[in-house]
Parts: sequence; C-alpha cells; structure tokens
Amino acid sequence: MDRLEEMERIVTSPAGVVAIRGAVQASANHPLAIRQAVHHLLEAISLRNRLREDQLVACLFTVTPDLTASFPARFAREWGWRTVPLLDLAAPAVVGDLSRVIRVLVLAQGLGQPCHVYLGVTRRLRPDLFPENNVPSEGGLAHG
Repeated sequence: MDRLEEMERIVTSPAGVVAIRGAVQASANHPLAIRQAVHHLLEAISLRNRLREDQLVACLFTVTPDLTASFPARFAREWGWRTVPLLDLAAPAVVGDLSRVIRVLVLAQGLGQPCHVYLGVTRRLRPDLFPENNVPSEGGLAHG
C-alpha cells in the first residue's frame, strides 16, 4: 500500500487514529530551555507509546503566553519529526495557569491505548490522570 492509499485509509477510518496528550514546563523563556523541554517531552511520548515517525498523522503544540523565544515545532523537526505536519498555537492567558508550559496533541495511527505524558509540575494539569493517592514516580508518565 503506498502512502496516499494509507492516508486515505486513515481519513476514512477515524478509529485508526489516536490522540496522545502531553505537557512539560520549560525552565525559562529561552530557545535552549524550550528545545530541551520539547526534546524531553517527545522522547517520553515516543518511548511510552512505542511511537515511530511513520505512525504520526499530525502534531499540535500550544505554549503559554510567556513563552515567546522560539516555536516548539522547530525543535520537534530537529528532534526527528521531519515529515509530520506540525503546528504551533498560542494558549490563552488564564489566571492561575502554570507558567512556561508547552502542551502537545499528537495524532497517530496504528497504536493501542494511548499513554499520555505529563512531565514534572504539569501533572497538576490532569488530576484525573494523577489522583493524589496514586502519583507516579519521577518522570510523570501516566496512562489515560
């Protein structure tokens, strides 16, 4: 099956696409800090989901308004996701939100149950995945 036929199969079979969510906090509003955060997040998502680039359909990044030094998609390409459509979006400014947060929505095919990845303090964003009595060990990985 060639790539076009495969894409048509995906489009006509939405059940074949899964959404993987994740987030990480950059240490600073600096290109190197954003780069490190994106690479760490994508590595964790890829490992936990046994994800290969050829399974990727699209990837959307959002950044909190205080992250202006660089685009996360730039570092996703650098990390190795060169053929997948990537898009950067600005998250709305919300009172009380965590600062310097990069969120991601990865759409992929050929996977089972997705494993969402929230690293460090971003686990607070999804208390449904990290109940108080069941906080994961360092690394912040969760199924859900």
